[in-house]
Amino acid sequence: MGAYFPELFRVRYRYSGGVVRLQRGGHHRGGISPLVATELLARTGSTTAFSWYLVGVAVLCLVGLLFLEETKDRDFSDGLGARPLDG
Repeated sequence: MGAYFPELFRVRYRYSGGVVRLQRGGHHRGGISPLVATELLARTGSTTAFSWYLVGVAVLCLVGLLFLEETKDRDFSDGLGARPLDG
């Protein structure tokens, strides 16, 4: 993720955009899962429901991976006066 997220943004915004995206996702994932776990345990009295919740999240992540595109050949130049390294 540390290499992929910055490549989703133009060079000018690369690290700001990557960091904001990563941190926002961490807050949502880290904040919602304990609430879901507590609610599922209170309603069912068993941890099995939360286990299925985690399986569902894993499946959603795997499906998301299928839609990620390769960025290694993408042109990230912004035309901001960047000079080539050889001259």
